Amino acid sequence: MINVPKHLVDQVRLTGKAAECPETIEVFIDPSSKIKRIQLSISEINCIVQIGPNVAAEMMTVVMGAPNSSLKIGKNTLINSFYVSFPEPSLALDIGQGCLISHSITFRPSDHHPIFSLKTHELINPGKSITIGDNVWIAEQVTVLKGTRVGYGAVLGAREALGNRGLSGP
Repeated sequence: MINVPKHLVDQVRLTGKAAECPETIEVFIDPSSKIKRIQLSISEINCIVQIGPNVAAEMMTVVMGAPNSSLKIGKNTLINSFYVSFPEPSLALDIGQGCLISHSITFRPSDHHPIFSLKTHELINPGKSITIGDNVWIAEQVTVLKGTRVGYGAVLGAREALGNRGLSGP
């Protein structure tokens, strides 16, 4: 089900399996949110996008190229611009309530390329979901890598790169 404000309908694009089975897709943008522009491209099944009440955003680019991808943004979050891509199945980006997200933020829940063990042929760099807690401030040009968990009230400085660790606030 796709439930978005009228001015954003043309910015949601379903392709591939998502276009064949749109009933497996859940996109909900709360009507009280003020989203200027969202480029939302979904090509796989069972993907979820939930944007809560009173979210304000200038620009979001979201590419869901794998099944069971999930993006959730909590209420009262302010966003200048960010990019996220889900190239592997079952990855999520959860952004809490009351967050401040500056411009040119990149969330990377995956390395975007597989690396396999030469001995076992198993994938050795799987993607991992990203969690941003409530009331987090992310300054400009920050890159948040796979597996990162940012706790309540944390501040991420400009041009930081965070990966595979937890960070707590005050």
